[in-house]
Amino acid sequence: MILGSGLLNLLVRKQAASETLKAVLLANVAMHGLSMIADVSAGAAGVVQFSKIIPGQVAHLFIGIGSLVYLMKMEKTA
Repeated sequence: MILGSGLLNLLVRKQAASETLKAVLLANVAMHGLSMIADVSAGAAGVVQFSKIIPGQVAHLFIGIGSLVYLMKMEKTA
């Protein structure tokens, strides 16, 4: 799922502001937010050690917040 999302992000990287780009950015925010919740839940249930999910959490935060920033920037210019 994350590789597919990364490929989609790569393919739309040079697109002008559009409804499609907004949808991609919103999907990034939702996917990484939900993935963070799933990872923390797995850690809390003891399925995975918290030390093992930290790198993924950092990636989710970086991509999710970055997408949110660009989405908000697009909304301001519209």
